[in-house]
Amino acid sequence: IKANRANLYGGWLAERLSRELPIEPARELFEGLSSGVKRTEAVAPLRERVVRYERSQVGCRVENLPEEVMRELQAGRYVLIDFWASWNHDSQVRARELAAMTDRFGDADLKICRISMDNSREQWLSAIEGDPTAWIQLNGELCELAIESLPVSYLLSPQGKIVVCAESVDGLSKALEELF
Repeated sequence: IKANRANLYGGWLAERLSRELPIEPARELFEGLSSGVKRTEAVAPLRERVVRYERSQVGCRVENLPEEVMRELQAGRYVLIDFWASWNHDSQVRARELAAMTDRFGDADLKICRISMDNSREQWLSAIEGDPTAWIQLNGELCELAIESLPVSYLLSPQGKIVVCAESVDGLSKALEELF
């Protein structure tokens, strides 16, 4: 790739290889390409992945959120967005942990929004039957946040800025303890 960083073959190779890599090494591949190659259609999926990752860092303001989330932020609440899927066992465990966390921190200043990545509406509806009704439940809503694995959660401030991104509830709990 280094030898071909300034031509389309290097861009194509970087994009193909990056599909199998975590975001940091994929980002390094992208950064190693020439500026002209970075703008080509051949590396568009990699470029979009890197941009989404960069927009998903702590302190960044998130744009293009679902309307239900925007209403909560405008009301001055923190919003925890949890991306999950019914077929993912860790996502089901996460739901129980989030319920316990909601009991612990209350829901006056914190709203939970779970966004399912399921393709099947029936599987999604079946999976949310036992979830607290106060949660915002969405299926397939997309926003600019990076989703490299499931489950993953983003805590947003009332200003729509990322406070924390966490794959574990422990990371979320620590952030919430500091806030509340």
